[in-house]
Amino acid sequence: MAKNATTTSVSSRFVKLFLFTGVAVTLMFSGILTLVFQNNLRNQALTDIRNIQSFYNSLVEADIKMLASALNTFSKNAAMRNTFVKHNRDELFAACNDLFTDNRDSFGITHFYFIDNDGTCFLRMHKRDLYGELIDRKTFAYAKTTGNVGSGIELGQTAYALRVVMPYKDGNSTVGYVEFGEEIEHFDGVIKQATGADVVVVADKSLLDRQKYTDVRTRAGKPDEWNDLDKYVVMHDTLDQHNFFVRQVFDAAAAANVTEPTYLGNIQNGDKVLMTGIFPFYDFNHRKTGVVWVLLDISDQIRQFWWSLAGTIGIAVLVLGIFLILALHSLRVKVINPLIKLTALAETISKGEELNHELITDRTDEIGMLTKAFDRMRISHNKLIKRLLANR
Repeated sequence: MAKNATTTSVSSRFVKLFLFTGVAVTLMFSGILTLVFQNNLRNQALTDIRNIQSFYNSLVEADIKMLASALNTFSKNAAMRNTFVKHNRDELFAACNDLFTDNRDSFGITHFYFIDNDGTCFLRMHKRDLYGELIDRKTFAYAKTTGNVGSGIELGQTAYALRVVMPYKDGNSTVGYVEFGEEIEHFDGVIKQATGADVVVVADKSLLDRQKYTDVRTRAGKPDEWNDLDKYVVMHDTLDQHNFFVRQVFDAAAAANVTEPTYLGNIQNGDKVLMTGIFPFYDFNHRKTGVVWVLLDISDQIRQFWWSLAGTIGIAVLVLGIFLILALHSLRVKVINPLIKLTALAETISKGEELNHELITDRTDEIGMLTKAFDRMRISHNKLIKRLLANR
């Protein structure tokens, strides 16, 4: 019983220590891998958000060049210019209608204005019956003040639009101004197709006209979402999950404070994990008018990481198991079995038996030292017994 107890105790303690160390090392390694993955994921997410912002800006610049080129070509058409100078609205509309339709269908030009020198809208080709109001947009003001082309994104009373305004020249005289523009909602689809990321563009409510926003949404057959957010309103998006965005994604504090591309973390959406981030949206005057939310499905990356981590842990467990078996075998052969033999010999010697059995070992480790100590004890015990017998 003593032998078994000793053997079990040493093996058990060794196994516990080995398992504890193995589990601790595995958990620490897994934690390090997780932290590295999360850090890489965060860095990659921030890079993606910055790239999408750059892509968005490049789309704006490309379309500004397209609109400016089309507007420059149009401004050289003397017949159109002479028609404008006549100031006959019906005649001008009839003369330009086919051109506007072709540009709208071919290049997506949705806004076409003729503006008088005093800033009064003379004709909207895209809204024939709406004219006469004073144009106070910053792109127009820039073109009027500098005599150069004014171009950029502006937030109107109901939506974002990309506008290019050019002085309308007849020789050296400015007879008015012409503006081409387009709605920017189609940029969202381009980004979605190119990057796989969903985008949601929200605007500052204080810069919009509540009633006109509602009227435009109603005419377009879209729901009135004005009250869904406090200080912002969704202008357009590719997410197609408005309630999910409003209730789980949108962060008012982040929208108010963002000044550069920012990673906001990950969020669960059904069986998907979405990376979320934002970047500020500036108008022609570099005024922050809204925020663009970016949501990218990273479910595959997360899934691959967890499978990789599970595989790593599995391999670690297998390796630990093999090492444990080998270590236990070595422990039994090198330590436990010799200790059992020495224990049995000690019991025999204590009974005065096998005192002449020499213990020989070539081991130089602790077991060898113990064996030699037992042999010296055997010799001393043998001499002592012989002396006692002689005296008796």
